[in-house]
Amino acid sequence: MNLKPFKDFLTATLTTDQVFMFHMPETVTDGILILHNLAGAKLDPSLPGYKRAKFQTIVRSNNFENGYAKSKQIMDVFKVAARKTQSNIYFHFIEPLHDPVAFPVSKGNFIEFSVNFETAYTET
Repeated sequence: MNLKPFKDFLTATLTTDQVFMFHMPETVTDGILILHNLAGAKLDPSLPGYKRAKFQTIVRSNNFENGYAKSKQIMDVFKVAARKTQSNIYFHFIEPLHDPVAFPVSKGNFIEFSVNFETAYTET
């Protein structure tokens, strides 16, 4: 699954350059990570180019309130009810699957917030 369009989608709206794909260095104290589901994007043999996938965002913060608020903001950014095109991807929908889930990161006493999403899209 190509996460670059998802990163472009996110950075086009948020004012941060701390968005990473696949790996976020442990030295980052305030950042966003986008991960794809290990199963990859499901292909539809009846609709060439149409894909369904799940992906995850992780927000790292040193403050619970800021991290939770940024996670909710990402949910709003990615919430695509109407169709949208970004970086040669035609998004049919993007839906968050749950509220942010917080868990501690041991080094530096940071908190990370996870949100999983489901999407359907067509590569153009």
